[in-house]
Amino acid sequence: GDMPAWWTQCGEICMKLDDAAAALKCFVRACELMPTDTAALIGAARAALALGNEDEAAEKAESVLRFDPDNAAALIAMAEVYTHRGDHAKAAAAYARAASGITEPQSLRPVLQAQSKLHRAARQHGSALIALKRLIDMDPDTVNGQQVLLLALVCISNFTFYCFSPAPSSAPTAAASDENGGGSESSVTPVCDS
Repeated sequence: GDMPAWWTQCGEICMKLDDAAAALKCFVRACELMPTDTAALIGAARAALALGNEDEAAEKAESVLRFDPDNAAALIAMAEVYTHRGDHAKAAAAYARAASGITEPQSLRPVLQAQSKLHRAARQHGSALIALKRLIDMDPDTVNGQQVLLLALVCISNFTFYCFSPAPSSAPTAAASDENGGGSESSVTPVCDS
């Protein structure tokens, strides 16, 4: 007979081979055989998202969250759906909720990386730094920790740039300064709310 675990494993192999269409067929077959198979539902969500089908991905992930509301993998899948839809606030909330339930560093690392990337893309550099700090704390002396530290430094410089860039309306022009007998100094005004 058909075994849901076999179809789920087949789907995972297809995903590793970058064949999301074949993977989705395998995961859907596993779901047909066992509708509450968490691994199959999450695999189907990942495969559907890889194919650009956000609605199917959301439906599969939400199916898991109905019976397991704190399932980190389903929350991550939903965060990815929200990211694809451009809803950074919901994506950030889903990543944060997923991260709060994960204790194993190997599982937490990709969530924090995705969370930091999301915050950087939304120019929420303060929030990105918090995620990066957690990553650095996980392995500060390794190459990975040093790479994250470098990324944090870039994020800090971006944060400083966005927070303290000259405000266009308040920066005096050289001509206006010269007319008033003043120098050509420009004022620096914080423009960020983070």
